[in-house]
Amino acid sequence: MPFFELNLDGLPGPTHHFGGLGYGNRASKVNAHSVSSPLRAGLQAIEKLKRTVDLGVVQGVLPPHPRPVALANGQRIYSSSAMWTANAATVTAARDSKDRRVHFTPANLVSNLHRAVETPFTTRLLRTLFADPSFFVVHDPVVLSFPDEGAANWTRLQGSDGNGLYIAVYGRSVGNPTPLPPTVVPRQSREALEWITLQHGLDPSSVLMVQQAPSAVESGVFHNDVIATGFGELMMMHELAYTVPFGDIAAAIRNKLPSARVVEFLNEELSLSDAVDSYWFNSQWVQTPDGRLVMIAPDSCRRLPHRDRLERRILDAGISEIQWMDLSESLKNGGGPACVRLRVPLDEDALSAVHSGIMMNLSRLTEISSWMKRWYRDTLSAAELESPVLHQEACDALCELGDILNLAELFNDPYNLELKI
Repeated sequence: MPFFELNLDGLPGPTHHFGGLGYGNRASKVNAHSVSSPLRAGLQAIEKLKRTVDLGVVQGVLPPHPRPVALANGQRIYSSSAMWTANAATVTAARDSKDRRVHFTPANLVSNLHRAVETPFTTRLLRTLFADPSFFVVHDPVVLSFPDEGAANWTRLQGSDGNGLYIAVYGRSVGNPTPLPPTVVPRQSREALEWITLQHGLDPSSVLMVQQAPSAVESGVFHNDVIATGFGELMMMHELAYTVPFGDIAAAIRNKLPSARVVEFLNEELSLSDAVDSYWFNSQWVQTPDGRLVMIAPDSCRRLPHRDRLERRILDAGISEIQWMDLSESLKNGGGPACVRLRVPLDEDALSAVHSGIMMNLSRLTEISSWMKRWYRDTLSAAELESPVLHQEACDALCELGDILNLAELFNDPYNLELKI
């Protein structure tokens, strides 16, 4: 039976703004409190979705979250951070788990208050979208003692036999807190990854645990998908990403997946700073129905000093094509193309059991684009976040989107802080 990935992109919300809330995220801090454009953010997201749909990728969306009204300030109340669905959950393929079902664990996101409030709604949403217990299991989040940031630190490779190898990257271990960077506390714990491995029924030998280098975290590598990425048999990473040297990691990957191609980018050709600022590694890789691997890269990468050399290395490694995208509104808040999508490995039977309202084609994208043009503001400043008018706008907009996606029941009481997991 054919096996592929469902890409779930997060839609920016009508209150998309630059709150500077991303601890350890350089772009988030640099652009804090500048004027945003929710409408531009939304239309850029739609353009990216059109690009993948045109490529023949199986594509869905996750709606913006309703935001609670009792957080510390307007910036936290109205954060649109749920658009970065790479942090929504950790996902494993049915063929890799003992019970042959797709497993999800919603991320607890306890490292940041404005994101931690997303977890109850994410859990309810995933249990609505993936409701058939014959194919799916949506677990409770990992206990709060073990910080978990979802799929942004979890990369699935796959050999010709179809079995997966998971690269699980952590920044700290609760039980062994050294080494740590001097000022920025890493977000992902090893214990959460171990918990998920057990909870998802994975063979521990199919999971390779790797620790982020403290210097990388200090330089703005808040998630692993800022400094490494992989798909199929291809993995690429920066030489300064991990505490273990590249050669040792590459050998460990090839030992478990002999056909793997592991590409190292040296600091002299792509500095750690340039990698973080350009979001080169946060490009999104998608596979077309004819088997081509396409890299959707942010426009910011075009300004890299050795762009031609970097492109050639990517194409030589097996990428068929590089397509450039303007995602400036997302990038200013600290998230590139790969941040806004959650990868869900499925076969055709499991796909048929996914909630159909979130599945995208050109007609549905046109409908959502029209919805955005009705509700999203051209500009939004920090001062406007205190407006009760904005509060009502956001509530009404999401209720209408709930109808469009056939998810109205999730938005009936959108600002209830007692949302139950």
